[in-house]
Amino acid sequence: MPRMTKKPEQYIPYARGFKRPSKQQQNVAVGPTTNKAYKVDIEKFFADLPFPASPDDWLAQYVEEGQTVEQFQASTPWLSARKIVRYRGNFDKTGKTMKTKYTNSKITIVEICMENEDERIKPDLESLCNYSGSFLQVPVEKLPAIKIIRSGEGLSVQGHPNHRLQYREASGKLQLCCTSVLSLLREIMVPQTLCLVAVTMFDLYEEESDLFIAGLAQGNRRVAVFSFCRYDPAFSFSSEFWFEQGTKKMDTAVRSKEIQARSSKILVHEISHLLGLDHCIHFACVMNGSGHLAEDYSQPHHLCPVCLRKLALLTGMDEAERYRELAGEYRGIG
Repeated sequence: MPRMTKKPEQYIPYARGFKRPSKQQQNVAVGPTTNKAYKVDIEKFFADLPFPASPDDWLAQYVEEGQTVEQFQASTPWLSARKIVRYRGNFDKTGKTMKTKYTNSKITIVEICMENEDERIKPDLESLCNYSGSFLQVPVEKLPAIKIIRSGEGLSVQGHPNHRLQYREASGKLQLCCTSVLSLLREIMVPQTLCLVAVTMFDLYEEESDLFIAGLAQGNRRVAVFSFCRYDPAFSFSSEFWFEQGTKKMDTAVRSKEIQARSSKILVHEISHLLGLDHCIHFACVMNGSGHLAEDYSQPHHLCPVCLRKLALLTGMDEAERYRELAGEYRGIG
């Protein structure tokens, strides 16, 4: 992939105070390593951080300092000799990586859906688990779906009669409140779980003033919920009312393929945050921040050298083997 060094014709500046990293700063961010693949000819394979294409782009609005590999190693609790708070599984403080410290651990993913919901196009959860496992080099398992039931004028959860979900409803559309979902996830987390992530085709909000939010994580509790509702390419949404949406006709195969690809990318981005990776400013990277859906869609699926090395230190993975696994997953996604 060629390096992106020229400014776009219609120049939009970064947020005041942000400076695009130089090649030297990229090298410093990767840090010292005996693996020459992180240092030699990386410009042939990894593009520089792009310039903003819209005033709403993430780095046109926010100044981020970024996170070097050294800073990641110093700050991530997963490599500490002390066990993560509230983790209820095996722990070996002598382990050198997250996988050798938290033996037999896994990431779990659960879908939130309506009981007896109508058939609809949505991401295949088994494929999401397989992709995430190959991407992160950590076992990822699917839990039985969390099914929502209409209960009088409210919503309850099958198997959890005392848990009432907060939501709002208008024009036949439902939007779930993230905080009430996260409290449920904390209740159902099982031992050996590194983090529990709920995914749903319901739209989400946190505060009443929110139009919508894509998701919410509680890093200290290792739980998160994310919506794929707005990643469906057949839908368009109002910028004023959360419940107003349009639908366009699309080839079913194309639509399914696109929502699977988009959902796969956002899922690994968010799980990586739970594992301690901050937004990336060093290269074009799946860990770049995004200020809106169009920017999100334009970003790459891959990790840059800085973030790849963070993941390698975290998991002890073989980078070449990871790429071989991912090649198969990418062929599946298309």
